[in-house]
Formats: sequence, structure tokens, C-alpha cells
Amino acid sequence: MAPGTPAPAAPAAPADARAVPGPLPAPGDADGGPQQAVQSLLPAAPEARTAQLGRAIGWLAENLDRPQLVATGAAQLGPAAAALGVRPEQTAALAALLADAVRGHEGWGPREQAAWQATADLVARWVGEGAAAAAYAPAFWTGTVVARELRRPDLAVLLVRTFLPYPYVGGQHAVVETAHHRDVWAPCWIAGAPRLDNTVELHVRAESVDDVAAALAGRVAPGDQVRLRPPEGGLAADPAAAGLLVVGEGTGAAAVRGLLEELRLQGDTRPAAVVHWVDPGQDSYDRAALAALGDLTVVDSAVALAELVAGLPAPEDLTAAVAGSPTGVAAALTALAFAGVPGGRVCATQIGRDD
Repeated sequence: MAPGTPAPAAPAAPADARAVPGPLPAPGDADGGPQQAVQSLLPAAPEARTAQLGRAIGWLAENLDRPQLVATGAAQLGPAAAALGVRPEQTAALAALLADAVRGHEGWGPREQAAWQATADLVARWVGEGAAAAAYAPAFWTGTVVARELRRPDLAVLLVRTFLPYPYVGGQHAVVETAHHRDVWAPCWIAGAPRLDNTVELHVRAESVDDVAAALAGRVAPGDQVRLRPPEGGLAADPAAAGLLVVGEGTGAAAVRGLLEELRLQGDTRPAAVVHWVDPGQDSYDRAALAALGDLTVVDSAVALAELVAGLPAPEDLTAAVAGSPTGVAAALTALAFAGVPGGRVCATQIGRDD
């Protein structure tokens, strides 16, 4: 497409949107529900991703009798589905999943079933148009801040409920925009494993060089809307290692907490050493949540970190994950190497700037 060519508009519900035959059954009432059907659409996708897309299809199925709302949702689901791995040529299969999610409604005859099939086809077309729009701008998810907790004067924990499921995994970060600074985006760590209620917990620290982070920590309030681009980064743990070591520098503690929560949900019961590296004179701002996942220690320097890890039983048998700022991550990796943790068993992710 030549530069300057306008992007296609988001689809709008037709003014004469067809009448629908009545309330829908719950999406999970069909055998296996949308999530099981999505697994056939994306057989190689992680279970968490298929669950998120399944919930999105379920949301569409529940709201097919509200065309204005579904038109907006479908436009957003297009790029979201693309981020989850749905290819444009699979929109027909998506329509089949939508129709299947509401099949077998008691009292429906062939006419009603045909009406819902046509509606599902229309919604799938809207999703396809939304996916095409993603070629002109990155996908984003709109969310509403439902809670805000100031943990320190410069550090806030935000709970954001997104309109559609946000496809992250534990250990990633989101890139966020606020209404206070349009078209300016800042990375924020995501805390915890994915939740079923479409909420995303963001940890953000105000920085003088980052207006968006400062607004998120100091000005954003419950009821405000934010936008999230696709999640980035990530952490992993070597399944063959005897124990776990996670190091979160600053708000990077949110990411290592996300990794550990997801591992625990997957049944990983290996002992975990949890380290929160904070500024001198401070305590962990997320102590309770981190201590619930393993043996928590708070340190305030790379030297203290190296001494702690060197004192752990058999550090050469550990798998480690590190998250924080570029400088903090570099220092932590040096400390872990000094303590004897094998480099091949260390995973790291970073956000922020050092200037």
C-alpha cells in the first residue's frame, strides 16, 4: 500500500442489523466450549493462548444480539486474533466456531439457526477487516483502570480490565498508552499469571525521563482508559534443573512473580529462591505476593546478590530468571555467573532506560 493511503475504517454495525432469535446459551454449554474448538484452529498454540482466544469467541457469542457492541469488539479482535496466531484465511473457521458456540439452542428451528450462521459469518468478516487494519498500525487492547494502589510515592500497581482477553504469559511486559499522552507509549511489567476475568496487573515506577510512566504512577485513576500493545519479552525455566532462582530488580519483581505463578499453576513444585533487588534502605513493595511463591530475600546490591546465591545449596543445579532495568539485569547476570549458576540455565528480560 502506498504511503498516505488511508487505512480501512473499523467496521460498523449496519443500521438495519437483523433481529436475533433470543438470549444465547452460555458459550461453555456446547460440548467442550469455544476453547476446545480453538485448539483445532490453533493446534500448535500454547494452552494459555487458546484459552484466551476461546474466551474472546465466547464473549462474541454472548453478545451477538448487541450488534453495535460486537462490531467494535470484532474490529479489536481482528488484530488480537492475528497476534494469537489466527491467519486471515482462517476467518471462515472462526465463523464456524462462533456458530458452533451457540448451536443447539432449545426452541430454535432451521430459520433461527440460519440467522445465527449468517450473523456469525458477518462477525467473522468484521474480524477479518480488523485484522487487515493491523497492517497499518500495531494491534492494541483497550482497557479500563479498575484499581490503583500507590505502593511508594513513585511506584503504583494498576489493575486494568481489557475489553478483550490480553494474550500474555507470565514474565512478559506490556507497552502502554494513557489519555494524558496520546501516541506515546511506555513499557510496564505485568505481574502474575493470566487471569480469567480479563484483568492485567501492571507495576510502574515514575521516571523523570518518561512522561507516560510518570502519568501511570501519579495521574491515572480508576475509570481511566489505557491502551496496551501486544505483550513483549518473556522468561523461562529449565525443566531439568533441580531448583528455581528468580531475581527481580525494582519493578522487575512483577515479571519473575508472573513466571513463578505460571509454573505453580502448571504443577511445578520445585523449591524457589526469590530475590527482590531494591534500592538501599527500601523493602520489597510486593513482599506478600513474592513470599507466597518461595523463599524471599531482599538485597540492595550486586555484591549482596552474588553472596546470597553463592551460599545457596548447589547453585550449579539451579535455573535462574532475571528481570529489571538494563543496568540491573547486566549486574545480576554478572553476580549469578560469579556465584556459579550456569549461563545456559539463565533467562533474562529487561525494560527501561539507564539515562
